Amino acid sequence: MTVDSDVWVRVAEPGDAEGLCDLTAAVAAEGRFIVPDRLFFTPEQQARIIAARDPASHQIWVGVADGAVVAEMELVRGTWPKTAHTATLAVVVAAAHRGRGVFSRCLAAAQDWAEASGVEKLCLTVFATNTEALAAYRRRGFVEEGVRRGQYRIQGQLVDEVLMARWLERGSLRDVVDRRQHGP
Repeated sequence: MTVDSDVWVRVAEPGDAEGLCDLTAAVAAEGRFIVPDRLFFTPEQQARIIAARDPASHQIWVGVADGAVVAEMELVRGTWPKTAHTATLAVVVAAAHRGRGVFSRCLAAAQDWAEASGVEKLCLTVFATNTEALAAYRRRGFVEEGVRRGQYRIQGQLVDEVLMARWLERGSLRDVVDRRQHGP
């Protein structure tokens, strides 16, 4: 694996909006990695989202190389007391930067923020056909929690949505879940 040592991961700023839109549009055009099939925010709307987010519950990181946004990791914490211990993440990486360590650095930043914020569980979904992403998540401790069969139609074929999660630390909630699933 070649490592993208020239990619810097940092918290997104409103000035990143156009780059985020370009990244989303490029990956959406590939038609097989993310749900949107087209750009759904204007750069102005994206800049407002970045500026207005509450950093205690919503964070966005970007991977930047040569001034261009080449990766995005977004983490949204559960908004209700019953879900505040969880956060849902989404990631987008430009084709030329996949498999080069950018995802790992974005995930490390997201995990650091989640742990510092008291989040105990990271959740995500991924297309079952995205075998590279499934393997990457598994290597980083994510486990499958469920499957929604035929949830998407991609390029004319029904595709399952895989629900995955990773507990960040052994704590009371994790111990309870483990005992319930695996016995005393």
